[in-house]
Amino acid sequence: MKNKFGIDFDGVISDSRAVKQQIVQEKFGVKIPLDLTGYEAVMKNGFITNDQYQELAVLMYESEIVMETKPVTGAVETIGVLRQSFDITIITSRTQIGVGLAKRWCEINGLKDIGVVGTNRQEKTQALEGFEYFIDDSLKKLIPLIGLVPNLYLFSWPYNADEEVPAGIERVWSWKELGNKLEL
Repeated sequence: MKNKFGIDFDGVISDSRAVKQQIVQEKFGVKIPLDLTGYEAVMKNGFITNDQYQELAVLMYESEIVMETKPVTGAVETIGVLRQSFDITIITSRTQIGVGLAKRWCEINGLKDIGVVGTNRQEKTQALEGFEYFIDDSLKKLIPLIGLVPNLYLFSWPYNADEEVPAGIERVWSWKELGNKLEL
């Protein structure tokens, strides 16, 4: 039986930075640097309000605009290799509408037949029970999983680079680095 490997969608498989940047510019008239489009970086720098970010999130995660995002470099290829050794499931905070869009995006981008589970913006603890591995770009979403999922990885971007990673979570900067750590 293969070990279960969970992968977050937004910011790990789908690179939503450029689309977020475009939406914020068009909708709110604010230019956010590409590398500071993650929630924590946006809030820390005061680019937009929390309410505006939530509006952005609905647009990003529950509309067709997600189809404009590109795969994170190396994601599709590495997941293809991971599938040979692991039972892969995408675990996302998206709502059911967003899950359907993520499934379509995956099919279009060469990730057919991968399960997608949405937690409806809730913690991922229940969805990840019994998983051995999980990777997310949000440290806030990984911390509650310490002790539940043995192998946790923070997929790093400049927007989360200054966050201190606690014991029980390992930082990786690329899919290639993750593959090397897993000896793929």
